[in-house]
Amino acid sequence: MQAFESSLQIASQSELLIWQSLQREKNDPAYTLAFRFKIKSTISFFAVQKSISRLLNDHCPGLCYQFFERKNILYKQFVVPSKTPVLRLTKEQRIHKTIFSEELIPLYYFAWRKGEMIIQLSHLVIDGGCYDDFCSALQRAFVNKPIPIISLNSKKSQPEKKSLDFWENYLKHKLLHQPLPFLMQAKESNLVAVTYPVPNALYNKLKHFNTQHKASLFQTLTTALTILLYHYVRDEEEGLSLALSYCVSTREPDDPVACYFNLLPLLIACNSNETALEILNKIKKLREQQKPHQRIVLNQLLSFVDEKMNRNQSLLNVVINHSPGLLPVNHPKIGEVSTIESCSGAKNFSLVYNFNEQDFIFRLESNCGSLFTEMMEQIAVNLAKTLDFIVAQTDSPIGDLGFSQERKSISTGRSLDNKTQPLFDYFLHQARRQIDKIALRSLYENITYQTMIDSVYRLKSVLLQLDATVLERGIGIYLPRNSSLPIALLACLAIQRPFIPLSQELPVAVLNEIIAATRMGVILMDEKNSSIPFADLSLQILNLQQILAEEMEPQQHPDTMPLSEEIAYIIFTSGSTGRPKGVKVSYDNLFNFLRSMAANPGLTEQDTLLAMTPISFDISINELLLPLFCGATVFIVDEFIRKDTKSLTQLIDEHDITTIQATPSSMQLFKQISWKSKHQELRFWVGGEAFPVELADYFINQQHRVFNMYGPTETTIWVATTRVQKNKLITLGRAMDNSALYVVNKAGKTLPLGMVGELLVTGAQVAKGYSNVTSSAFLNDADRVPGYLTGDKVIAIAQDHIMFLKRSDEQIKVRGHRVELLEINQKISALQTDINPVTILRLKPTPHLCTFYTAPNPYCVDTEKILNHLKNVLPDYKIPQAIIYLPTFPLNNSGKINKKALETIELTALINFVAPQTEVQTLSRNELKILEIIDCLKTLIKEEFDLNIKDNHTPLSQYGFNSLTFNSLAISIEKHLGVTIKTHEFYRWGNLYAISQRCCTHHSQNSDNSINRIKPVQPDNKKRIAIIGYDALMPAGLDAEGLWEALITQQSLISSHQREWLAGKEKAGFISHIDHFDRRFFNLSPLEVLRMDPRQRLLLQCAYKTIEHAGYAASSLKGKKVGCFVAGTGMDYLVAQEKYELKPHPYTLSGNTLTMLPNRLSYYFDWHGPSLFIDTACSAALSALIRAIESIRLGNTQLCFVAAANLIVDHHLTEALGAGNFLSPRAECASFSDKADGYVRGEGIIGFLLKPFDQAIVDHDDIHAVIETATENHGGRAQSLTAPNQEAQTSLLLDAYHDELLCERLSFIETHGTGTKLGDPIEIDALKSFERRALVNNKQNSIYLGAMKSNIGHLEAAAGFASILKIILAMKHKMIPGNIHGHSLNPLIVLQDSKFAVIAENTHWNAESDAVAGVSAFGFGGANAHVVLSAYQNLTGTYDHDEPLLFVLSAKSKNALRARIHALIKDIEKYEEQDLKNIAYTLVLGREVMPHRLVLVAQHKKELLAQLQHVLQVQEEVTVDMIPLPFKSLVEDFLAHKEVDWRVLFVANDYQRLSLTPYVFDEEPFWFTSLAAQQEGDKSLLKMLDISRINPYEIQIKIRAEHPFLAEHQVFQQRVLPGVVHIELALYLLRLNNTLEFPVVVEHFYWLRPVICLKAAVYLTVTASPMQQGFHIELKDEEGILYSRGSFHRQATHILTDSWFKEIQNSLTSPLVTNYTAHQIYQAFSKSSIDYGKYFQGIEKAVVLKNYAKGYLNLNPCGSLVTLLDSAFQSGMAISLNTNQQGLMPFTLGSMTLLSDQLWQLTKARIYTQKLSPFRTHFIICDDADSPQAVIVDLGVKSGQMREKA
Repeated sequence: MQAFESSLQIASQSELLIWQSLQREKNDPAYTLAFRFKIKSTISFFAVQKSISRLLNDHCPGLCYQFFERKNILYKQFVVPSKTPVLRLTKEQRIHKTIFSEELIPLYYFAWRKGEMIIQLSHLVIDGGCYDDFCSALQRAFVNKPIPIISLNSKKSQPEKKSLDFWENYLKHKLLHQPLPFLMQAKESNLVAVTYPVPNALYNKLKHFNTQHKASLFQTLTTALTILLYHYVRDEEEGLSLALSYCVSTREPDDPVACYFNLLPLLIACNSNETALEILNKIKKLREQQKPHQRIVLNQLLSFVDEKMNRNQSLLNVVINHSPGLLPVNHPKIGEVSTIESCSGAKNFSLVYNFNEQDFIFRLESNCGSLFTEMMEQIAVNLAKTLDFIVAQTDSPIGDLGFSQERKSISTGRSLDNKTQPLFDYFLHQARRQIDKIALRSLYENITYQTMIDSVYRLKSVLLQLDATVLERGIGIYLPRNSSLPIALLACLAIQRPFIPLSQELPVAVLNEIIAATRMGVILMDEKNSSIPFADLSLQILNLQQILAEEMEPQQHPDTMPLSEEIAYIIFTSGSTGRPKGVKVSYDNLFNFLRSMAANPGLTEQDTLLAMTPISFDISINELLLPLFCGATVFIVDEFIRKDTKSLTQLIDEHDITTIQATPSSMQLFKQISWKSKHQELRFWVGGEAFPVELADYFINQQHRVFNMYGPTETTIWVATTRVQKNKLITLGRAMDNSALYVVNKAGKTLPLGMVGELLVTGAQVAKGYSNVTSSAFLNDADRVPGYLTGDKVIAIAQDHIMFLKRSDEQIKVRGHRVELLEINQKISALQTDINPVTILRLKPTPHLCTFYTAPNPYCVDTEKILNHLKNVLPDYKIPQAIIYLPTFPLNNSGKINKKALETIELTALINFVAPQTEVQTLSRNELKILEIIDCLKTLIKEEFDLNIKDNHTPLSQYGFNSLTFNSLAISIEKHLGVTIKTHEFYRWGNLYAISQRCCTHHSQNSDNSINRIKPVQPDNKKRIAIIGYDALMPAGLDAEGLWEALITQQSLISSHQREWLAGKEKAGFISHIDHFDRRFFNLSPLEVLRMDPRQRLLLQCAYKTIEHAGYAASSLKGKKVGCFVAGTGMDYLVAQEKYELKPHPYTLSGNTLTMLPNRLSYYFDWHGPSLFIDTACSAALSALIRAIESIRLGNTQLCFVAAANLIVDHHLTEALGAGNFLSPRAECASFSDKADGYVRGEGIIGFLLKPFDQAIVDHDDIHAVIETATENHGGRAQSLTAPNQEAQTSLLLDAYHDELLCERLSFIETHGTGTKLGDPIEIDALKSFERRALVNNKQNSIYLGAMKSNIGHLEAAAGFASILKIILAMKHKMIPGNIHGHSLNPLIVLQDSKFAVIAENTHWNAESDAVAGVSAFGFGGANAHVVLSAYQNLTGTYDHDEPLLFVLSAKSKNALRARIHALIKDIEKYEEQDLKNIAYTLVLGREVMPHRLVLVAQHKKELLAQLQHVLQVQEEVTVDMIPLPFKSLVEDFLAHKEVDWRVLFVANDYQRLSLTPYVFDEEPFWFTSLAAQQEGDKSLLKMLDISRINPYEIQIKIRAEHPFLAEHQVFQQRVLPGVVHIELALYLLRLNNTLEFPVVVEHFYWLRPVICLKAAVYLTVTASPMQQGFHIELKDEEGILYSRGSFHRQATHILTDSWFKEIQNSLTSPLVTNYTAHQIYQAFSKSSIDYGKYFQGIEKAVVLKNYAKGYLNLNPCGSLVTLLDSAFQSGMAISLNTNQQGLMPFTLGSMTLLSDQLWQLTKARIYTQKLSPFRTHFIICDDADSPQAVIVDLGVKSGQMREKA
């Protein structure tokens, strides 16, 4: 075995890339290379084992790596391979691809069966490029050929700045997603792979070509793919840029077999006039430029990508990969190789290739699904054709390359004979078959076939009396929606004269145009419309109602008139020019259509079809005639119901409708009202517009049959149909009978599958042209088969499967990018399902996207939310400028949305704007000036942009203004009004009124420089507020001093989280261990803590520490008027619990209600002042501070605790902020920087103790800062609800600095500074505006600006307090920390003309008592706040060194006491000698007295420090003898736990409280997720068991290994079922039989052996055998082995006497008892090899005296008695904590009497124990009131010895 390095190594960047891919796609087989080797020679299995062992140890040791991640770093380590690495397979065993995961070791798989070797390797240890070397190594291993020593050490190299700069420049403003129209709508994810061996003749040409042009095969193949995709993608564009990518290897020549994979982008611009050689040279040059920089891995490259352009796109989705491993062409000598399920992991489109001297093979892959297989095969053939073009026509333009062929249909309908009789006869035949059946229905009439035909003949008779030449020109049908419509149509068919449908909604002018175009001579009408003023006075108007009502004598007329031409009807479409075009449809067309529809999608005599389409839309003819053609029924909907969706759906539900024909727009209306049909199965024929899959699925999910219908009017209604399957691609379907569909180019030739072309329809349904215009769209080929070019862009993907893309005119360009408007509509509909969006391109003021929508309830539509959502799912250029509600869409004559109207009509004509009304007589001078400026602005906009703005208050962005047009407007305003407005300012002054106000303010400022000047005011100490204490828990778990260290070292505390329960993977300023809490300190049960918002818990600790930091004992504030004000936002903890479906509990309400954040504090500390919760979003902390200040100033409180808490407990809010575009995509809060792109979230718990300043002086408090003023306001109606308002911010500052003295002393402002492109400049501009008005006399050289969000993230509701804390620390240390991003400012920020400065380096701050600083916080809903602070210098007294001092410490545990000693040592070291007496004073009067105590006497710091160190080292108990006489009696009382009045030591009033380190809590984790397995009620622990009842006296139980009964009860590291579970299961069986009556006695119970779980579960049986009194119970396993037995009955036999109970109670009151904390108890159990989980840790504390013990239990029963009984047994074991007995387990029980069923509900209990011997114990279990609930007599225990069965 060769020598190699086995030390831990950091994985390479290539390995990291694969690792991260595996994390995202754990089950993707693409990350495994799998081969089958056919072994030629005879070889034994033993020899194979030796060969593979040699391979792994000597030839390819890199295959033996194990990979793992620690603290975001990927490591790898060599794992010695097995000596038998090869599995032996039988013939029957099937081979499947192995999915290697990071947990799976090893990352290789070798298997053997006779003549065949299976090898599978993870991509982590090998890439496709190493395949040939692997084969060579395999060959050498089989022949035992030695090789040189291989080093496994990774070669580490740092990316060069030159390479990083190259890629940053190369990728700047580049799109890395390549749209592929032929895969755009693929719905499946199954891989399609098409392999193509290149013919030898072509390969030889390629080799010659490459030699001639000094090109590699990669370069030539890439050229071919570029040219091919250009033809597939360009869609008539001459030039475009293609985004490709290619795989490279970073392997050096001497590197071993491993993974060296990297992926690089290749962006190639090309046009049809370029030659193949020019493109090849371009690719060669690009490759030459990139090669020196190819070691920069993909993850680093993507950091340079333009985020907005590439947002939510599949990047580098076209991949070229030379991979010998995926396409092996070389075979080792040991045998021929083939791959197993080989694939490259293509997520869109991949080209994989390989070659040697003889062979060249490539494979195309895509995850598009099997439907696309034929298309992929054609693309492969065309790629070979392109290669041939390159070598044969090197200098020809690539536009000359053609892929078309002679016309070949993609879909052909059935070939049937044409009609053999007049069309009307088919209708007549159906009528005569069923004369009494209802043919026509409506809400008002039912007409039989007989009555219908009679009416048809009556009308026919009248028509035949008219002039034949008049009838030949067509009969106008201008009738209401009733039975007269189909009767009129049939009468026209009967006389074989064309009918012309005319909608009654058409304007008269349009009617006259149609009448003129057809020279119509007759029109059928009803009485209501008989007075219409038609232009043609010769027009004969027939009143159909009158005709049908008259009794007519039979007249002799021929049944039909001879056909003058074959036209059945003429129907007019709108036409692209606006001129209506009359489509002529023949009888043959109509007959072919009706016969086809009857067969597919099908209609039978039993059906009723709903007719609801306007008559001017050709599909109405289908509704009116097809049912009568099939002998079915037509249900005609009147006009009112047709337009009212709710009435229409009600009609469908109440009548036996079976078939509905509708457009997707109509279907969307059904969905908007959440209509669920009462019919079991409806048929929907849907067409006329693009049909969204989501809309189809809505109806398919209701078990309806949905058909997609396709057909222009020119091809007779519908020409193709297909049934839609759920969540499947919707295609046009199969052609109708005697018709065919083609995808053709401009020359009319058929295009290959996948290429965009125009749809051509040929055959029997192509109409006879237009009646009034000529068109080249109608064709006739050589065989005189009619054809029609539809103008629809489509792609054929398989036979009978054509994808509709768009109309030729529906694809638009925005800023040079192609945009599919349908995609935007689909994204909006997916978010807001109840609206109907239509996106169009409007041209003024500049081309921009605008979305209009209708909705049943527009007040529920949040357009800002939709826009923010689109920003997260679409690139920037696809985002609409505005989303505007319309009551209804303008419609064209066909009932479709009139998009032309939406594109051109003025917005004021579409939207009913209501401008604010102002009475002229009340206008001030300033308001008149504003109106004057508004008029001027309207004129400017009209002249500059040709836009009429009629409303002064609508944002200009809704009119289409963007940064470019705002820039032009700014130039015009400066030119004509002399006012300079920056472009970004329009986003806050977005309407004409606001802009005019801005201009007016500018003029006022220039005319009066004295505006808003501030006058000096003397400070009023009664209004000043002192901050006397604080505490903070900051990101990374830092306290205040830790935060300061991070600030001055300019650290960023933004990091990833390790929270398993937090779904998102975002970075933020996370606090470490927010789940940790000292519940025992605050006397809270585990169950209550688990349900409690962690903010409540951490605020309890924060409040306690803040009080101590101020130098007070918490009890000294008890009962006083202390106010409590807490800021926060959201209920994340409750939301997270709901996601886990935790059932509500009484603690849920108190634990999660927001008002409990302050109220729990007031309750615990017994404060009697106001207690309020405040939420104003990001300004909440300062708003809470203002409430506290007001309370103090009003005299409502003596002092106030004010705090803010912000935690990230759930991902929902982060997602919402991301959707709102608030967060930085780079996870970097770059405040004021040119890189600013949003903020990063942060966590913090911060508290302050406030007191009136003058009282703090009197009380000798340690004052950290003085609050001078605090103000707040709201921004009012800004540009949007979340937009900042500069004027409001300026006004806020002016209010805060109303005192000129403050203005003079101001030297620092901690800004809001969220790091947004527009928010930061607005804040700076507000500061500058404030500076001009108020800081004229400021005496500082500079006023520094800080922004700590760059360090810690945005603490949101707690942000203001983080800023105050920073200022306090800066004043303390006389230093202002530099801003992390202060070197490169946002270009919109200009500070050259200002005192304000953003500093990048730490700067000394002369923070003496006159220093003033401010803090700003702006809530995202418009609530703003600012606080002004000043520094204060505390005075310290002198200290007589001859005077000894007494130092007192106490804590709740020994560990906590040691922590206090360590903290005191640090405190002493930072204070001066003269502060020693103040330390003693603070420790004695400013700390709570606790059980564990220490007293020291010292005169000097050095002496005190030495004593403290001695205590830590020796741990010697202090005795009274050690204490000097003056203190002796006090100390004696103190150590005896008596009350002591320490004030006698501090008579002089010269002591100062100091801010010493507060209490260090003994925390443990508590999180709601542990409740997921311990739910009460339906999720109780018993109900989590699998229990089967075999008979009334027997149950079988399955207990899984993860159940808390096993997982949280481990002895000698094995899962052991607690003995009390045996009893609980027996009681459960008795309860099932209703035989459990109380009191119940368990007697003579024996545990014969422990139940140990060695597998996934244990299986047990409990049986109850009836006895004379009670039952005999046995517990066995599945093999019948007995584990325990005992008897259960009702009579109690052994009840301990009350005297014993009282005896133990009295004994335990002795001062000699030993107290044990829960931590001590369970740590001792763990040392004795018993490990209890949280469920079993019921003991809160225990008191022990000799053989007596009392245990205090705090329980979470979870519906079971187990935790109570087990904790009771534990309390008995606590007596023997100091012994060395290990693993004690129960083996006998004399008796146990359970007095009531309340035992199952106890959450607090007390256990009294008497130990008779080391192995026998008595217990009494009491409730919290010491009332006995159970008695246990003579429990026997023994040491457990457990081993696994051999």
